[in-house]
Amino acid sequence: MQREHLETVAHLLDLAGDGQDEDSWGQRFQDHLGAAMRRHNDNLKALTGGALLTDAMDARRTVETLRARLELHEIVAERLEARAACYDRDLAEAMSALRRSTDPLVQEALDFAAAGAEAAPVRPLAATAQGVGHGVDEAGDDFETDMSRSQWRLSCEDLQDLIADVYASRPNAGQMAATSPTSSNVSAAEEAALRGTIERRLYERLAARCAEPSLDELDVAGRAVMDAIQRYAPQCCEVAVFAKILQHGLPENLAMALELQHETVEQLLRKHLEEAYRHRPPQEREALWRVWLGGYLPLSACDAAISGMYAGEVGRELAARVYQLSTALTCVGKAREVKYSEYVEAVLRFQVELTERFLDGFAEHFRKVDRDGWGLVTPAALAELATLVLADPIEADCFEAMRAVKARLTDRISAATFSECVEIFHPLLTRRWEARSRTEIRWG
Repeated sequence: MQREHLETVAHLLDLAGDGQDEDSWGQRFQDHLGAAMRRHNDNLKALTGGALLTDAMDARRTVETLRARLELHEIVAERLEARAACYDRDLAEAMSALRRSTDPLVQEALDFAAAGAEAAPVRPLAATAQGVGHGVDEAGDDFETDMSRSQWRLSCEDLQDLIADVYASRPNAGQMAATSPTSSNVSAAEEAALRGTIERRLYERLAARCAEPSLDELDVAGRAVMDAIQRYAPQCCEVAVFAKILQHGLPENLAMALELQHETVEQLLRKHLEEAYRHRPPQEREALWRVWLGGYLPLSACDAAISGMYAGEVGRELAARVYQLSTALTCVGKAREVKYSEYVEAVLRFQVELTERFLDGFAEHFRKVDRDGWGLVTPAALAELATLVLADPIEADCFEAMRAVKARLTDRISAATFSECVEIFHPLLTRRWEARSRTEIRWG
């Protein structure tokens, strides 16, 4: 970022003003500048942790600089809207709606440019460069591997497609019953192969996408997936959840629950819009809805959706977090707003956090009894898991819950994945949660 870029924005901000509230807008400019530069620096730091080639790195830095310069101009647009609102509020609203509908288009173009600057994301997950593996001398095996890895950089969309594929490959109850071994002498590794743990299904999906699957190729693919997870988990809840499922820290059906919650969020927001703007023509409400989805929501709509999902202290906790994401213009009558994508991300991550509170130590107990690390625990280990869970302090009468869990453990001859263990112990976990917070999380 060059000094001239900052001076240009400062000059535009002066032109957008009318001499009123100069000190206030000066402070807002400093705050906006600081936040934009912090995000810009974070984006640049994220680039250094990847496997981009030098030319691609330079191209990505250019794209991120353009993104930061565009973000700096937001404060100028806000001041123009505030000035227009003093004379014509409808005009100010129109200017605001135009800006919010244009912003995602610009960001999409920048994301597209950034993806093109990276080292060829591949679909399927295989090296596609014609030069890889060609013209290599007899001692060039290491060179071929290094060249392959330089081509294996997944975009977030690539990773999300792979995650969806892995989830879709989960066997249903009938399939698991048909493949469950009947002998207690079957090892955890053998049963993992039969049952299809999430780790195994991941590598099966990778093998299906490789042109010529081999152990070396799968190793490269697996490393690429792990690198992509580390890169995108901080900003994408779906990726973060998948990582924790792989680590046996969250049950797999949480992913589907979050999809349903995303749909619920949209339904509640749309309901609020229809009620708040019921006197507007249908076409205007539809246009406003598209603006919301592509840009910013009024904080009142966010609060209404939260009230439809959570009650009591839990709802107030989420509402406080969302308020921290909101922004407000200084013009009279302008409501606080939240970017739609940030709002959805905050809601989903909050639900993930609630689920982790609900489990509260259960994942650690599972890892203790999953000594082989295959993501499966034997019937004997299930009994040990039950002992560990029951040893946790629970300030409630859990007799009925304990009886329900014991009924599920009776005569079980097959091992259980972490997700299945959560289902088995769900009555006890729910009773414990109710005793602690008087709130219940149900699994669909």
